[in-house]
Amino acid sequence: MGKITITDDCLTPSRHIYLDYSGHDPFGVSKKIVELLQPFFGVSSAGISETDFRWDNTGDPITFYFTWWVQRNYGKSLLRIDIKVQGSKGKTKNVGNFTMELKGEIVTSFGYSTSLTKSLWWIYNYVFYGRRRRNYIDMCRNQLEKFRIEIAEHYNLRVREG
Repeated sequence: MGKITITDDCLTPSRHIYLDYSGHDPFGVSKKIVELLQPFFGVSSAGISETDFRWDNTGDPITFYFTWWVQRNYGKSLLRIDIKVQGSKGKTKNVGNFTMELKGEIVTSFGYSTSLTKSLWWIYNYVFYGRRRRNYIDMCRNQLEKFRIEIAEHYNLRVREG
């Protein structure tokens, strides 16, 4: 049995949104991001995972690195958003910085057993589902942009292009 997988970047051509923060309690800001993920993207706790948590307090400043993903299923398509936060804060003064990176993808998968089924799916995709995928990509881009605006306004973050 074969499988067709199409991955569409939501933020083409840049692929990522970066936010820079410098100020009081940078680690507290990253904790707040976690609180926003579930209600903002409308997913259950199974749709969110913290995949990497690093905290190094051996030096001054204390450094941290966190990654999360958010997934939401739309039938044959899956919305996947990856979030990365990397920063530092002082040991004595709770002042520091972090950079947040957002990335979004729509992954569409279809299994087939014969070349006829594969051909029919490509026709179906061209005639009908391609427009639906485009809507998912636009929705993903809009959600990432709204999330960026929410975080940027709430914490007075700067947006970095790139």
